[in-house]
Amino acid sequence: MNLRLRSNSVRGPRLTRPVKGGKVNRQILTRREVEVLKYLADGDANEMIAYRLGISRQTVKNHVSVILQKLNVDNRTQAAVWYHRPKESWFKKVLRMFKCLP
Repeated sequence: MNLRLRSNSVRGPRLTRPVKGGKVNRQILTRREVEVLKYLADGDANEMIAYRLGISRQTVKNHVSVILQKLNVDNRTQAAVWYHRPKESWFKKVLRMFKCLP
């Protein structure tokens, strides 16, 4: 898999995956977006997230908007559900690999 280095002004470079046609998939969340999503999923308001991360409320609001777009969800609740979705265990992955599970 080819990975490209993309500059991120807040946290330095990050990796993105190219998609068909040579375009870069920008749907990967930045570290800061993941931090905001974690607090959002825990039920914190924008003001509390801003206080915890030491950023302005408007910056949090901007991060939330970008997160909703990247996750293709309509609201904070759906983003929180996405964050808390069950992750597939390594054991199930192995069983799937050996075609023991559908």
